[in-house]
Amino acid sequence: MRLDAVARFLQDIATDDARDAGLADGWVVRRTTMTVHRLPRFRDDVDLVTRCSGMSLTAAERCTDLTLDGEPAVDTVSLWAFVGGDGRPQRIDPIAFEQYGIPVGSPRISTRLRHPDPPAGVAGRPWVVRVADVDVLGHVNNAVAWAVVEEVLADVGITVEAPFVAEVEFRTALAPDDTPELVVVPGADGEVRAWVRCGDAVRTSAWFVPGAGPRS
Repeated sequence: MRLDAVARFLQDIATDDARDAGLADGWVVRRTTMTVHRLPRFRDDVDLVTRCSGMSLTAAERCTDLTLDGEPAVDTVSLWAFVGGDGRPQRIDPIAFEQYGIPVGSPRISTRLRHPDPPAGVAGRPWVVRVADVDVLGHVNNAVAWAVVEEVLADVGITVEAPFVAEVEFRTALAPDDTPELVVVPGADGEVRAWVRCGDAVRTSAWFVPGAGPRS
């Protein structure tokens, strides 16, 4: 299973859960972390379990676990910001979330960005936005960024093999008429950082490290 396919599963189950709970639309993913123990293969039966693991006044954290035959395959944590019709952050109605048993205003949930900017002077290469990459909100879907991660790893000669940890952070939406470029900085021991930027503005950033070590 490709990483963008995992991301689309996460979108689907999050949408199903929110719909079942009667929650309003308007959720935009800000960051997703995947801890991959093994990737599902063709004809595998994958079970997904999702839960709300914390909420602030304008965002919620969602954990979703993928299992194969009862064994962990991919553990994920996503931070979703709640926005209004104008795309701006909106406060969460605590009454709507009473069923989760998690009080709104959890201090550990923060929408603050934690990925660094790309190093100065590092050249990028063009990346083309396809029509199929654009979702119903009129911007490039977040799952597409995970396809970019695999493309970046291929560029530097790294095969995507479990175990590994990968994280994608979304700063601002990528529009259909943008002309983005990829900036890639390989690190030690197979670690890779990458950015999608338009001009000097970073739209998306990614971090990949082989093994199952702690995130930083």
